[in-house]
Amino acid sequence: LVWGPVGLPADPAEEAALAKAKGEENLRAFAAEMESEADSPVWRDAERAFGGRRALLLRFLAARDGKIPASADMLRKTLEFREQFRTQDLVEDTTDARIPSSTEIARLWGGAYIGRTSDGSVVQLHRVGRLDPAPILARGEDAIKEFYVSWMEWGLALQRKADVAVNRSVGVNCNVEIYDCRGVAVGQIASLLPGVRVFARTLSIGQDNYPENLRVCYLLFLPSMISWVVNMVLSVLSEASRAKTVVSSGDCQKELVALLGEEMFQAIIHGPDVGSVSTLVEQEDNYLAQPRSPALLQEVLGRTLLTVLGILDLVLGLLMLRPFVARRRKVH
Repeated sequence: LVWGPVGLPADPAEEAALAKAKGEENLRAFAAEMESEADSPVWRDAERAFGGRRALLLRFLAARDGKIPASADMLRKTLEFREQFRTQDLVEDTTDARIPSSTEIARLWGGAYIGRTSDGSVVQLHRVGRLDPAPILARGEDAIKEFYVSWMEWGLALQRKADVAVNRSVGVNCNVEIYDCRGVAVGQIASLLPGVRVFARTLSIGQDNYPENLRVCYLLFLPSMISWVVNMVLSVLSEASRAKTVVSSGDCQKELVALLGEEMFQAIIHGPDVGSVSTLVEQEDNYLAQPRSPALLQEVLGRTLLTVLGILDLVLGLLMLRPFVARRRKVH
């Protein structure tokens, strides 16, 4: 687990989000639209979680392509969700009764936050081959959702820390997600089918309440036996989503070294399993070194729901294509 080299402040996510939000003037108009909510406790919580008022507004405005009424509706629903779910308690209140169940889920995942890029993007690494869906589903939908929300909230906290590290006072920070598909078996994908609806509902939490969170996604060492599934899914995604996804049967060394630095790249390709967090929390600047129970940190932050959700995207895409393929066959 290695930090990327710290370079000069850069803000590619800010520029991209501002373009989608239709510019500064439209952002100011959105801020005026939301002014009546800006003094509420749940607003202040959301503003802090997303790294400030500008970042909060910009994420939601960009998520709806600059359309103020739709963006306002989305943000208000998120405020309601945060208030009802008590999102911050999952990462700040060590006595929260939901933590033990989400900790059990945490033991079963194969991912972790592993550092940051030179311009401040948080990096996630997922060893997909370690996934075992059956015992995860056995814990129940509520526990899965609680763990997912805690993972997303920790991600926002790490983005704020990365902003400080690169001297970025405001802006939109997006994640780099890397999925190491070595060891993936077809049986793993098949075992997800009984829980498709559960995982789809869980995934929708992220889509609805944590928008504009992805900078780029790499699927490395993708086996040929499932590459056709990925290609089918990519064919139905938007152009913007496809542009953020890189699929390879290899290691994408040139691109990842440029993005992450040689040291982090080598740690990803040849380093230990990401579940081996007991030694990692001792590193001085490690993202895992947050002010919380060390034992709980090792469990909760050492693993991630996004491993299964990444594979779920493939399964759901295939299922959505089946009616289309059936109609094409009838036509021909």
